Amino acid sequence: AKVFNADSGTLLAAYSEHNAPVRAIAFAADGKSVLSAGGNSVHIWKIEDAKQLSQVTGFEGDVNALAVNDETAVAASAGGSIRHFRVADRELIREIISLNQVILSLAWRALPPRICTGGLDGTVAVWDLDT
Repeated sequence: AKVFNADSGTLLAAYSEHNAPVRAIAFAADGKSVLSAGGNSVHIWKIEDAKQLSQVTGFEGDVNALAVNDETAVAASAGGSIRHFRVADRELIREIISLNQVILSLAWRALPPRICTGGLDGTVAVWDLDT
């Protein structure tokens, strides 16, 4: 993953800790760090110097989708798992298992708290995070 100056095109920093294609990326709420999904993990790193802050691991399959809302994030994998976690300490808030579904995309609505996922099989699922 690389950070460029939008005006000049100058490379500002390069993050090289991924060992698989980067399939999803999102800014953290602080605007100073980025979450990027590659392989079966989500990397959290500083934009300024491209240094890794932490990593969320253990997904079944590649992480294909990622969204950030305030201080938490949601990531969905090809193995059908959706993980909702705190960005700062990576603490898992909840995990949803979508059986027999390869998840390719997701959207997150803060109020009411819902996640919408899109699957390889054409399924669109809406998950209520209040229940």
